[in-house]
Amino acid sequence: MLALLRDIVGDDGVLSSDAFPWPSWWQPPPFAILRPKETSQLASLICRLEEVGVGVVPVGGGTRLHTGYGPSKPTVLVSSAHLDALIDYQPDDLTVTVQPGMTLASLQRILAEHHQRLALDVPLPDRATLGGIVASAQSGFWRAAYGTPRDILIGVRAIMSGGVEVRGGGKVVKNVAGYDICKLFTGSWGTLGFLTELTFKVHTAPAFQRTLVWEVADLATGARIAFELYQAQLAAVGYWVTNELALRPQVVLFLQGSQKRVEWQTEAYTDLVRKLGVSMAPEELSQERQQEWQNRLARLSTTTPLAVRISCLPTEVTSLLERIGAESSLQVTADCACGIVDIAAEALNLLSPKRVRELLPSPQSRFIWTRLDPIAPDLEYEERWGLLRADFPLQKHLKQSLDPHSTFNPGRFIGRL
Repeated sequence: MLALLRDIVGDDGVLSSDAFPWPSWWQPPPFAILRPKETSQLASLICRLEEVGVGVVPVGGGTRLHTGYGPSKPTVLVSSAHLDALIDYQPDDLTVTVQPGMTLASLQRILAEHHQRLALDVPLPDRATLGGIVASAQSGFWRAAYGTPRDILIGVRAIMSGGVEVRGGGKVVKNVAGYDICKLFTGSWGTLGFLTELTFKVHTAPAFQRTLVWEVADLATGARIAFELYQAQLAAVGYWVTNELALRPQVVLFLQGSQKRVEWQTEAYTDLVRKLGVSMAPEELSQERQQEWQNRLARLSTTTPLAVRISCLPTEVTSLLERIGAESSLQVTADCACGIVDIAAEALNLLSPKRVRELLPSPQSRFIWTRLDPIAPDLEYEERWGLLRADFPLQKHLKQSLDPHSTFNPGRFIGRL
């Protein structure tokens, strides 16, 4: 079969799976990595693999492969490494079209020449590809102000089962024609097809930005303060609390805009924080330290084999952090405006599945294990995507209809779809 695949992608397009950092606990492991150079090769590849019952795991930078289950059948990794071209860029129309293998950092450098940017900030931007960011619906510190990939993706193309190409949206910002294929693929984790083309709307880059940090007594106090700052409606970009910057609880505020606007916001927020009981002046966080912190949130370090993301109401973040208490062994970063709390730990006794469920502030809260290495036998059967919801039968039917041979990311998604 490998010989047949080489006929499609060339000798240099088929590599040993050891050439890519896939999780070592996958069983069965992928037996090869394929690197097509042209999108026209993908349809032939997918048809050939479906004929022999081999699954496809789409990969970009590989920063999210540790999320989800291992493949349920023999697979190959299909990389977008060589599909990284800029297809179209219209600065006046605020749109850009790229192939999925382009990294976020590469696109930001292109847009910066026209004082524009993609309103996404994710861990490891030099490694994270735009296809992977869309497929996993990644967002970062700016989520409260700009949303997630589904809010800025306006056009998409993909190769699906049987080598069929689909397309949705377009290259104009105001596009309401047809089914919203963009949102279908955003957050699908590569289970429906292989993305081949992405069109985004872009934003004007801010002239000035500043990140402010205040030390607080504990995480729960920090969450209360951050939520008060959010309710003040002074238009910061992000409102966060963490103990991962300096191993102690801190409130982090992200400001962007003109320098005059940011200076005014700095003064207004400092006065408000003082009224909330924190007398110290804020520290200004450098871009380098900010990026180091964000990269840590990818949870790729082998020292933190356990990481979970809990989603709840913003008003519930404080109670969740109160349940964590003063446990300094847990690494915690929380978006107090969106209600997203990331927790990581070095040992199972610190962050067991039972404890995660005890931390949930309400029955409506949700969680997914962003990393759950099998360091204990019973973890093999843990629901990595959280408890199944009432809409799971619809998700299952959608997967079976659009990917009848379970070709794409087989068994890796919700309910082992």
